[in-house]
Order: sequence, then structure tokens, then C-alpha cells
Amino acid sequence: FICPNTTRWNSIFLAANRFLVVKDRLLKFWQEWNPVGADTGLHPADMLTTDDWLELELIHDALETFHAATMHVEGHGTFLSNWTNAIDMLMDMIGEARDNFKKLAVENKQEQG
Repeated sequence: FICPNTTRWNSIFLAANRFLVVKDRLLKFWQEWNPVGADTGLHPADMLTTDDWLELELIHDALETFHAATMHVEGHGTFLSNWTNAIDMLMDMIGEARDNFKKLAVENKQEQG
């Protein structure tokens, strides 16, 4: 069950993860879909571009560490050492994610002009 939640990143991570798991099926659906004849509410503009998929993968990868950290510290028997390890892991990942998103922004800017 995937539910949007403004206070937890795990919902977004799980939704992105599921979307990436079914990526091939979604791409096949869009290739075979014929919009002529019936209004299904789907429009070709809703199809993800290569850049959209890349951005989703970057978001997924960035949130994966947060998901792992949340799982690492959840429960009643958590010690302070669990939290410090999780924070160290998150700090490393935040820097890496920042660099990846900056790189994507530069590439997009170069493509646009």
C-alpha cells in the first residue's frame, strides 16, 4: 500500500521504487497504447521522458538511504549508536545526492541552450 504523506519520505521512496520496478511494463503499455476512439483520460504528454526517468531514478537513489536509515533506527530497542551511524550515512548520501542533482541541472541547462 503506497500513500502520500508530507511528513515521511518513505512513502515517496516506495512509490518511486514501485514505478521503477514496473518501468518496462509502463514503457510497453505506452508503446502499444492507441488513444484513438476512446477517452481514457490518458494523454501522450503524460508519458515520462528519458530525463523524467533519470530524475526519478536520482530521487529514488537519494531517498533509498533515508529509507534504510529509517529502518535502521526504528523500533523500541534503538541505541544512540544506531542514530549516529544513520546520521553519518545520511550526511554522506546528502552530499552525493546534491552533486548528482547539480550535475543533472547543468546537463539540462546545456541541452536547453
